[in-house]
Amino acid sequence: MLVLLLQPQYEKVAKLFNGANAVHPGIILMTRVDCANKRFTLNTCLAVQINRKLCVKFHILHYPILLWGAPSKFVGGHWNGKKEKSEIISIEDGKTAQRLLKWINTRLTSSYDLEDEKFENDECLQSNVSDPGQVD
Repeated sequence: MLVLLLQPQYEKVAKLFNGANAVHPGIILMTRVDCANKRFTLNTCLAVQINRKLCVKFHILHYPILLWGAPSKFVGGHWNGKKEKSEIISIEDGKTAQRLLKWINTRLTSSYDLEDEKFENDECLQSNVSDPGQVD
């Protein structure tokens, strides 16, 4: 039940960084893995098998758990629940969207906010190259 209560909080933060309407795309990747799903149907069988392997690989013993690390560490590494000398760490203070984003901001030395909005002319802001026609 706790996971269902926290899911909307995590989704608020994820929407800042992931998806077609992300305000800050490409900064971090947030993804969800369901370690509690024990149901097997034709549609979910493969997903459940993949999730179960990930959950075992990362020693997921309780839900929810938030892990932080470089993508390459998730692909090629593992996490054993120990904090010392681990390149993947557990986020302990992420029970609300605001607290999770504060943790991320501290880690990245950034100042992202849940109220951040996408600029209407984002495509103009992405290039820092001068237009040769505008330079005399």
